Amino acid sequence: MTATTQPILFHTKYRPLFRRKINTRYLLITGGRGSGKSFAVASWACINSTEPAYKQRTLYTRYTLTSAQISIIPEFEEKLDLLGVRPLFDVTAKEIVCRHTGSDIIFSGIKTSSGNQTARLKSIPGLNVFIIEEAEEFLSESDFDVINLSIRQLEAPNLVVIVMNPPTSEHWVWGRWFEYSHKMKCIDGVQVPISTHPDVTHIHTTYLDNRRNLPESYLLEIASLKENNPDKYAHQIIGAWRTQAEGVIFENWQEGEFDESLPYAYGLDFGYFPDPTALVQVAVDEKR
Repeated sequence: MTATTQPILFHTKYRPLFRRKINTRYLLITGGRGSGKSFAVASWACINSTEPAYKQRTLYTRYTLTSAQISIIPEFEEKLDLLGVRPLFDVTAKEIVCRHTGSDIIFSGIKTSSGNQTARLKSIPGLNVFIIEEAEEFLSESDFDVINLSIRQLEAPNLVVIVMNPPTSEHWVWGRWFEYSHKMKCIDGVQVPISTHPDVTHIHTTYLDNRRNLPESYLLEIASLKENNPDKYAHQIIGAWRTQAEGVIFENWQEGEFDESLPYAYGLDFGYFPDPTALVQVAVDEKR
């Protein structure tokens, strides 16, 4: 790694991310607000581009990204300065190129004003790293796989890095890497699932791992939220998965077996305010 102008300390939980060899294809970086996960991944992407052993081509995406030059490029320029590697890079409106290695980082949104970019992005030649920021907004598993299956280089390690605040268990990430392969970890009194899937390296951090980089006013706001709204604290700050979407009218429900003795069944649309009573009666036409 190139010497830095000032030391940057990452929590020990991020050690698997910064290892020279990562043993899984997928790196899942989850956590709540203020956990430092985006900072760590962006810093890693810059450092990874300076790796002399391979020419890296990284696609860095957010589901919605209107202008990389306004939002994400300045964030990366900050990382280049903090890491002391700015002289090694050329920065343009849409990408950052390391002159030393020839590696580049290409920035794009999945959904832009011109439409869904999945088909175009999968056609970028030479991709070996795919990073998704704010992956909770990426709702289509099929769109993910279109790009995911294009990460297949022979001369460099292929990595897919997924960064997200955990949403509900209806998200495809849960079904793919958590539903049947996870363990529970208690963080500040909150049960948080940690993926044990063999294809995944899972790192979960919270603001508790990043306190030294957060202002006192922010910590006081979190303390108030913990006391007054523990459910919101568990989900947004600690990063626990929700079993139901926020704002549903009926929360006390569960799945069960259908009573076959009835000729019909009632179905209830678990809607949002002010429509709590969308009820449908369903029957089977035996003649069909």
